[in-house]
Amino acid sequence: VGARAASFAHAFVSFGWSCRALRSSWWPALRAAAPRLAQRWPPFLGPALRDLLPLLAYDAPNLLPGARGVLRHSLGYFVQELWHVLRNEPDPIFVAHHLAYLLATGPILASDKGWAMIAVATVFAEVTNPIQLSWEMAKAFGLPDLYDALSLPFTAAFALCRGLLMPLAMVDIGLFLATRDRPDPTMKWAFGLFAVGIAASCVWLGQLVSGFRKYRRKKAAKK
Repeated sequence: VGARAASFAHAFVSFGWSCRALRSSWWPALRAAAPRLAQRWPPFLGPALRDLLPLLAYDAPNLLPGARGVLRHSLGYFVQELWHVLRNEPDPIFVAHHLAYLLATGPILASDKGWAMIAVATVFAEVTNPIQLSWEMAKAFGLPDLYDALSLPFTAAFALCRGLLMPLAMVDIGLFLATRDRPDPTMKWAFGLFAVGIAASCVWLGQLVSGFRKYRRKKAAKK
């Protein structure tokens, strides 16, 4: 219960802190600066999208207000969470996900840029955590009505954020790095590790949808 409570608090703090940092630096450091920084534009995307993509300048400096705070908070939480997982719930996919996050975020924190890509990933990763934890606790404490009420909204929210919005954000980050003559090597390293996190999320999403379908079939069979 203590670990779930810590995860619940982390989700709220990380989501709110990341959103605040992104909002405070949105214009001109993140959004306005992004399209004009493109140096190598892929011809197959056409000139029209050049003024729109990438959506953010992900190499905004880590000195912007709240930037390093976002990184330190998430890094500290994931260190203790990984320790808890290794001791109590050593799921290989979970461990790989946490290790990838730590190995990506640590170098970004030590660097002078790249916080925005961590903040965007954090927003999409943490926004579903409160409902996920409520759903898990409802099952653990034998509250079938609450579990049933949360199953569909949680599955839909997780599919939207982890299956659609986060991959699209990673595509935008990849486009940002691909259109720079000299992309930052630390950001490229972090982006590669993010791919591990996306893969883990896709595995979890597949398991979640499969479990939800089995649950609904079992529930329908009892009627």
